[in-house]
Amino acid sequence: MTFDTKAIKPAKIKAETLKTSLTQPVTLYPALVGFLGGAATMLFGVGGATLGALVGGAVLALGGWSWEYFAKGGAHANRYIERYRKALEAQRKQAIAHLNTELSKLNADDAIQQLQLFQKKFEIFNQVLNRKLQSTELTYNRYLAMAEQVYLNGLDNLEGVSLSLQSVSAIDRVAIESKLQRMDGVDSAEAERTREQLRGRLHLFDEQMQRVRSLYAENEEALTKLDQVSARLANTDFSSGRAAMDMEQAIKELTTLIENSQQYAQKK
Repeated sequence: MTFDTKAIKPAKIKAETLKTSLTQPVTLYPALVGFLGGAATMLFGVGGATLGALVGGAVLALGGWSWEYFAKGGAHANRYIERYRKALEAQRKQAIAHLNTELSKLNADDAIQQLQLFQKKFEIFNQVLNRKLQSTELTYNRYLAMAEQVYLNGLDNLEGVSLSLQSVSAIDRVAIESKLQRMDGVDSAEAERTREQLRGRLHLFDEQMQRVRSLYAENEEALTKLDQVSARLANTDFSSGRAAMDMEQAIKELTTLIENSQQYAQKK
């Protein structure tokens, strides 16, 4: 599952708001008139009509952009974040349906438990957020998108757990160890070759199980962070500048957690 953690950062939101404001009809059409006026001036020389089109188009385009960016920028930014959040939500629902099936097949109880915990903690965060902020606010959609990112990253880790468990599901560690014990004292080239292959399978099994434990631990950290952020959100008075800054710091910590997880996954 792929998503851009920078999508909910202020710099990205500002850039998207600027792009949207520049492509609105009230900005675009006057700019086109101004461009045509400028082109006509270059081709035919300065004239009343061409100069009027150039200057008038430029002035109207600037005014239109100012209106879209400064007056309606908040609405544009909120719609951008809401679209991004809904795209994450769609990915999440698809991933949950897939994981429920795959993890049940593997009898991966620990993974299923984590899946349920992510669902529960996400719902709690959402409930607290609904009581603290209006759903039409930019901050609301930013925070909810952040929680979606944490949830998706956890699901991505559980997908890794599923793949690791499936890859070694045909390796019976107990049976291999028992066979190795029975071969103790057997001294032949064939026996040594067999022992080498059996140890290789054990090593592969242990490597994958270590990866599973690592992914579980990573998810536990994310679950704890979600609890902490939910509690901080519940205690935040958004009319207080300092409290709001503390909440923003908590959001940054969660984003950093996700980014570190993605970087680690890429290295692996």
